[in-house]
Amino acid sequence: MTGLSCGDQVPRPETDPTFTGWTFLGWFLNEEPYDFSRPVTHSATLVAGWAPEGSESFTLPKDMTVIEESAFEGIAARYIRIPDGCTTINPNAFKDCRELKFIRIPGSVSLIASTAFTNCSGVYVLGESGSMAETLCEGNDSFTFILSLEP
Repeated sequence: MTGLSCGDQVPRPETDPTFTGWTFLGWFLNEEPYDFSRPVTHSATLVAGWAPEGSESFTLPKDMTVIEESAFEGIAARYIRIPDGCTTINPNAFKDCRELKFIRIPGSVSLIASTAFTNCSGVYVLGESGSMAETLCEGNDSFTFILSLEP
């Protein structure tokens, strides 16, 4: 993209890319998720982050509306996708998921227990602005919020 000045914000693409057999993780700059709310300070190239579908990614059932206590404790997934329509993440739901690096939390989630992600750190949380995903990350050094347009 051209035509941006120092201090401008890069507009986030309206749709995320797709690639059969892969899960889109977000846009990255220097191997870190890019924060579209930050102003441009220099010329840079963003790259799409991808994870292969399979053992490292885990998509919860589409009809799951509540994630029960300890439901996925200790799973070895690096990327977890919570389905739209899910409203609640109960205590210890993802406790000890030490391999977890990315989790997509939809705007439908209205409750995340404070202990839902016990012993998880360095996790990038993909979510909507003003959502519980964003709230989870506020003041929490274990999580980094990334604005996502992913459906």
